[in-house]
Amino acid sequence: DDISFEVGGGGVNAAVAISRMGLKAAFLGKLGHDHNAFKILHELKKENVKIIKTKPSKYQTSYSVVLKSKKEQDRIIFVYKGASDHLSYSEIKKSELKTKWIYMATMLKESFKTCEKIAKYAKRNNIKIMFNPSTYLAKQGKNKLKNILKATNIIVLNKSEAKLLLKTKSNNTKQLLESLRKTGPELIIITEGNKPSHAYDGEKVYIQKSYKVKVVNTAGAGDAF
Repeated sequence: DDISFEVGGGGVNAAVAISRMGLKAAFLGKLGHDHNAFKILHELKKENVKIIKTKPSKYQTSYSVVLKSKKEQDRIIFVYKGASDHLSYSEIKKSELKTKWIYMATMLKESFKTCEKIAKYAKRNNIKIMFNPSTYLAKQGKNKLKNILKATNIIVLNKSEAKLLLKTKSNNTKQLLESLRKTGPELIIITEGNKPSHAYDGEKVYIQKSYKVKVVNTAGAGDAF
């Protein structure tokens, strides 16, 4: 019935949210040399997000098709990763990484290896990491993610992602929290849709009920959280 074009994605959504909260934010990612890249850069500048420059990719900028369901208030997302998979560590000026925190969204292929190197750099330079792996990464398992997990201070993921990462069928939230903490992060946060969220710091489990709101659409809910 309707169609709209918006800028989004894990890194972009987080950068804009952080900037709108009044904090300084910079976006690091890989874009193509096309109209969509121009649109993303324009939107980030408008939102007062600094851009860490990287070479334009020969691949097209990442693109997603989001199919909404009014009946279920949910969505299906089809993703073309394109340029996003090809961020090289060598092209990043390390002086641009001077920060207190790095928020790490899902990156795959060459970009995943770059994230591992950024995690190592962050740990060496006392930079804290908040890691938000998606289903894509979580299903790779804790061994694949160990280099990032060891450097992570806060990990945020939903319950199904937590189970995928740990390769378990257990629905026991406390067990999931405890098992995730053994992989490296100091603070574990597990969300579960409209059910309460749980956080664990190694000593106490904290529970936060969700707010009663009118759900427009669930796309980007994890990024907003």
